[in-house]
Amino acid sequence: MFFRSALASLLVSGLAINHAHAQIGQIYTSPQFISSPEDHIVVQNGLITVDPYEANKPQLFIRHLGPNAAEQNISYDVGYYTGFHTDAENQFGEFDLAPPTGSSAIQLHGYQAGCMINTWQFDWQAVNGGGPHCAYQYLYDIEDAPRPWSNEADWSLTFQFFHRLPQFYRDTNSPKGKAIGQSSMVVYLQNDSGQIIGVLANLYDMRGVYPAFSAHDGYSAFVSAPLLAAEESDEQCRFFEKSIYSDSFDNKTFSKEQFFRLHITKDNLNCIFDTMEQKELDLPRDPEGWRVHSWLWLMEIGGYSDEANASLGGSIRDPYLLTCTGTDC
Repeated sequence: MFFRSALASLLVSGLAINHAHAQIGQIYTSPQFISSPEDHIVVQNGLITVDPYEANKPQLFIRHLGPNAAEQNISYDVGYYTGFHTDAENQFGEFDLAPPTGSSAIQLHGYQAGCMINTWQFDWQAVNGGGPHCAYQYLYDIEDAPRPWSNEADWSLTFQFFHRLPQFYRDTNSPKGKAIGQSSMVVYLQNDSGQIIGVLANLYDMRGVYPAFSAHDGYSAFVSAPLLAAEESDEQCRFFEKSIYSDSFDNKTFSKEQFFRLHITKDNLNCIFDTMEQKELDLPRDPEGWRVHSWLWLMEIGGYSDEANASLGGSIRDPYLLTCTGTDC
């Protein structure tokens, strides 16, 4: 019954599996209805630790927006900036300042999460390896974490959600550089030795398309690239594949809801291993030895300083993690 209802949701979306040979393998995580947002919100200001993470539970993290970033209910319609319109009891922030100010706020209810970051509204602090951000995240218990490549079939790990990103505005007159806005879908993988690597597919970056790269953010090594179809990309070695039903990376905000779906195949894993090897990070290459550590939607303001500010707002709904045959679903 669970599989049938989840499959029905995929069909209703208008993104049915139309290819004759495409199949859904296993649905690891379907959208979970959240009725008590306070039980799923974590505020972190400064050093990030592992303590707040709870397995098998959706959590909305807000980081580097100040210690009181979810102190009170917010009455103004934060959906003006995020595209997610909900009641004040599902909205949280430090200041309740409606447009045109638009103070920072987060939203969480049902199958949706939203975030508005306004760096003019909190004290600047240096952030190592990133900037003010929110992350709607799901961490798996290590004992039953998905192992999508643990069989001989050509399964691809598939991650998807619906997304709106109506708001980005920055201070273009800053003498110290310009803040940037980004929105991404991320899957963290972990091997049996405990090594973790992030796979980041960028959905929005106002600077435009960038070359695929690998780096370390202070938490783990990761690879990153825009979510583009193979024919739209110059990359011969690809970290992931864009579903034929998915929207593509954009450098413009979008108020209309878009659908994003990526696949990570065994070939993509080999590309990731090759790239990490060039960085002198030796990773075991057996796909069966890798599990999904967590997935998340990440919305972040980079290049932020005491004189380079920006506001960024977006939301997602109905995240799924599953497997498909190949990449034709």
